[in-house]
Amino acid sequence: MAFLQQCGNLIRVFVNLSASCQNILTPRLVVNNVFGGYVSSMSTTYSQKYAYSTTTNKQLDFDTSNNSKSMLLKLLEESLQSSQRDTSIEILEKLKTNQIEIRTHYYWPLLVQASTEGETSIISTIKHMLNLGVEIDHTTLIEFILPFINTSNPSMTLQKLTSIGLTLSQVKNSLVCYYLEHEKINETINFLTTTKGSLNFDKINNSLVKYFQLSNDVDGCSRILQFSTKYKNYAGIFLDKIFLTKTNKYDILVLDKFINSFEQHKIYISSDTLKLLRDNFSSNNYKDHFNILMRLNNIENVNLEQLNSERLSGIPHPHNMTLEELECHLVELKSKGFNTRGVLRKLLIIHCKNNNLNRVEELRDEIKKSDMIMSPAMKAHLLDIYTKNENVDEVCFFIMDLQKNHPSFVIDSFKLINAATMLVKHNKIQKTLEIINSYGNALHQAPSECWKLLDTIARSEHAEMTHNFLITLVKKNYCEINNTILGPLIRRHLIKNDLVSAVDTFDVLSKMYSLTPLKQELICALVETKSDDKIAKLLKIVSDIVLSTHGQPTLDMELTIAYAKHGMIDELKNLLKNFVHLNVLIENSTKHIPDDFKENILINILEASKGLEKIDRVGIYELILDIYCKNENYQAAIELWNKIKLEDVIPPLTLKTKFTNLLSRHNVPVPQ
Repeated sequence: MAFLQQCGNLIRVFVNLSASCQNILTPRLVVNNVFGGYVSSMSTTYSQKYAYSTTTNKQLDFDTSNNSKSMLLKLLEESLQSSQRDTSIEILEKLKTNQIEIRTHYYWPLLVQASTEGETSIISTIKHMLNLGVEIDHTTLIEFILPFINTSNPSMTLQKLTSIGLTLSQVKNSLVCYYLEHEKINETINFLTTTKGSLNFDKINNSLVKYFQLSNDVDGCSRILQFSTKYKNYAGIFLDKIFLTKTNKYDILVLDKFINSFEQHKIYISSDTLKLLRDNFSSNNYKDHFNILMRLNNIENVNLEQLNSERLSGIPHPHNMTLEELECHLVELKSKGFNTRGVLRKLLIIHCKNNNLNRVEELRDEIKKSDMIMSPAMKAHLLDIYTKNENVDEVCFFIMDLQKNHPSFVIDSFKLINAATMLVKHNKIQKTLEIINSYGNALHQAPSECWKLLDTIARSEHAEMTHNFLITLVKKNYCEINNTILGPLIRRHLIKNDLVSAVDTFDVLSKMYSLTPLKQELICALVETKSDDKIAKLLKIVSDIVLSTHGQPTLDMELTIAYAKHGMIDELKNLLKNFVHLNVLIENSTKHIPDDFKENILINILEASKGLEKIDRVGIYELILDIYCKNENYQAAIELWNKIKLEDVIPPLTLKTKFTNLLSRHNVPVPQ
């Protein structure tokens, strides 16, 4: 880890210098760091590096037929040095095929190369890493991904990276660190306020210290510390790093500001931290500031975990170790013949959360050989990872084991419903219903997971059981009735193109619950079907229900989307004449429609709105541009820009800014 951190720090220097030394950060230079040449590279001047790298642009021929580990790694090094991306990818795939470990930093040169080609290339490289099962660690995110993609909107960045396979906590923690180290405190706070998921302050604390050293923003640091868990001494560790290191340059007046800010934000430190701070400033002739030192009592919480003793010993408690530190600690404990149960337990749970199945299997074997008794929590985590990897036998085993040996243990609602969904996919429908019925009422609802389960059943050969499962889930408090959860009851009929049954069910549900589940999909299906008296009657029933439940504007908008989706321009034009605030309605109604469908809908609305003065066509253009920006499709954005110019209208500043930012991210000049 120290080696990788050194590499990361060195690369950061080059990234920071790249603005003034163009092209200094080359794949060749990164390879020198990745494959062990970084010590000698550090003694080379920047100009020598640049000259050296530019001589390797010629295409080299590689014989990738040799499958030995040493030969493949040598070929990989050479292909990366010569910036031959396709060859490097081929060799990495051979490494995977031959079950040779692919380390994360092998991809650093490819990410550096991708950064010169734009965000799309970065995303493509990340997807390839994930497809080969390569872990994307904190250093890689901070140094080689986030600096080269658009991070102006943190929520969109989070959505973009999680949608391709990164975990929420993984992206969230790294993104917070990245923002702090770039002094973007307002973006950080807004992001933390509006997103779910826990934070790992073992990682974030160091970035927060860097932020304070850059900004001296006491209140900003306090507002970030408010998001840490209230049961651990993270605020104390932060003050430790600020005031109790050898390089400390802050006096007691700065401490006074932190005390005031902590009191205001109700942030507390442990008794250990208080004692260390008081001893430090008392020994430095700060007796004149006795009142400040006494006010430390106002932010003391004697119940906080005493983590500061770790600073004195230099060895963290296993509870606060990183994954790498825990693995090393396990090796050390085994070599000394010490008890390994606690570390094995923690490693098993972490690797289950990270979905590292191979390592979980190894740890499970170690636990079995050591005659260690697994806790129900460990078994629940194993249930979860086997669910993710669709191992039916193991999932059934652990469910039965927990029921038999730990009857008082309550399986987390999310884990149980996810397991049920997986079993349904594997045609274990009756077994799934028995499992859900065998457990008591849920302590916490899992609406999203319940919807996935019901939707999976609706799409299966057991679609007729969707309603039975819904009744069971609601009865046992796993979810409650709403439009979303009722949707699969309609979808099971739409999948079979049974429009009569779909409308009948829609009618019944609207009368029972005053809800209109899947109204948009149902109207689209009816509009798409070749019109006859029967279909017209069904559409009239659905339209009347939507009208009475939601009103005329909603009905008109649903019909607009249906006509636009199926390219019915004449019908669409007649309908659009009634609209005044079309853009707001479109934005709200298309929020959950996939981008490819949404783009087609908006383009058809533009076509139908020609000559209609009440329609804000530029606003619709901007909604289409938002799709292109989200998907980094700058070619389509340029075509759209040319269409706007042909209309002889002045685009608003927001549209111009989005367009120019998109092109700049891909190093494409803005058209005149």
